[in-house]
Amino acid sequence: MKKLSTLVVLGVAVYVGSLALHFPARIAYSLVENRLPQSIRLFGLEGTVFRGRGQAVVLETVSVRELDWRFQPSALFLGRLSYRIRTRFDGGRLAADVAADPLKRYIVSDVSGDLPLEMLQMKLPDGPLLYGRLEPDIDTVTIKDGVFNRAKGRVVFRAVDYRANGVLPLGDFSAGVDADGSPVAFGVSDSGGPLRLNGQLVLAGDRSYQFEGIAGAREPTQPLIDLLAQIGTPSSDGQYVLQFGGQLP
Repeated sequence: MKKLSTLVVLGVAVYVGSLALHFPARIAYSLVENRLPQSIRLFGLEGTVFRGRGQAVVLETVSVRELDWRFQPSALFLGRLSYRIRTRFDGGRLAADVAADPLKRYIVSDVSGDLPLEMLQMKLPDGPLLYGRLEPDIDTVTIKDGVFNRAKGRVVFRAVDYRANGVLPLGDFSAGVDADGSPVAFGVSDSGGPLRLNGQLVLAGDRSYQFEGIAGAREPTQPLIDLLAQIGTPSSDGQYVLQFGGQLP
């Protein structure tokens, strides 16, 4: 009798879960729309909670042209509710596994993409935006209460340039991280371009960033030397000490 009761409960749970996953995405969104932050808005939803797509998404200052999602049942064995998310927008794309667990943590993993660097609105001191491409290759990021608890992966900045009086190429750079807790510190280095760079980029839970490092001109053109003199403090060995920060959107 006990075994039969267990099977009945399990069958009901599977049935209810199946109904929930096949619930229309448009109706599901209408039920939770008022509970979401005002900065998050979805339009043109198609499909179900299990699998579907949206034609447009607005996330604060970022407009996503296309969004699709797919439920990942295997994550339930880890006690997580997980989706594979893919987005496309003007000038870029991004894909990631996004999960939540009973400890109210968000786990973002297997992140890949190609984004315009200017989307992050990162600036040098008293200067315009940095331009280029950003390619994330993140193994995992764990977030709880808006604070990083764990981060591991790498981000590549390609064809970075500085645009003030013309375009000044700076080169390619990479930032790697393997850390627990917040803030999260990335080790930053160049890949052999015009700008020699070695330092640390720190991201805090409030989305502020701070960079400290040493830079120099591998190819000492006058525009690059002028830029280093503008943003850094010269040291005795001919290098420049850089310290600047800001707020991500």
